[in-house]
Amino acid sequence: MTTAKFKLIIFDWSGVISDTFDNWYTCAMAIFKQYGAPIISKKRAREEFRQPYMAFYNKFLPDLSHENQKQAYAKAIQRCDTPPIFNGMKELLADLYQRDVRMAVISGDIQKTLLQEADRFQVRHFFKDILWDVYHKDETVRKMIRDLQFKPDDVLFVGDSTHEVEVGKKVGCKTCAVTWGYMPKEKLRSLHPDYLVDTTQELEEVIFGK
Repeated sequence: MTTAKFKLIIFDWSGVISDTFDNWYTCAMAIFKQYGAPIISKKRAREEFRQPYMAFYNKFLPDLSHENQKQAYAKAIQRCDTPPIFNGMKELLADLYQRDVRMAVISGDIQKTLLQEADRFQVRHFFKDILWDVYHKDETVRKMIRDLQFKPDDVLFVGDSTHEVEVGKKVGCKTCAVTWGYMPKEKLRSLHPDYLVDTTQELEEVIFGK
């Protein structure tokens, strides 16, 4: 059995495991409408998306507070259906679990929706740690690595935005950007992640060094 190259794999949730873009867009436009910003297309929303997410909202709504955004988003997401898991992701997580690869989730998603999705996908038990409502991920990633006494090089941070790449570089762990999430591939490439993958199969190849 092939051994994983990494002792810990940290996943973002939305845009990596859960296909939430349509729900996020619906909620974001509900917030735009509530606070008087013009509606933008899905294409432009992808182009403008950034993390931490208030950078996106404040570009269009400069006076919107983080607290008001969180309240409005929590209300809007209740009207959305549960999103699907990305093709191949459950199988990959199951394989990693069977090989005793330690996995964690660090996400900006709210607790209720993240755990509901994890339970519906039947993947919650694969993760040793699931942390939600994390706005600035750098300190959380750094603390997890320190608490587990891993070397940063032994950790892979998998995300779909430039924020995860920036965080990984800041704390010294390896970074893998997936192109099936929120951000365009070109924007991800511009941050020079250690790995850039288009499919879950390619992600598996990164993890096992195939």
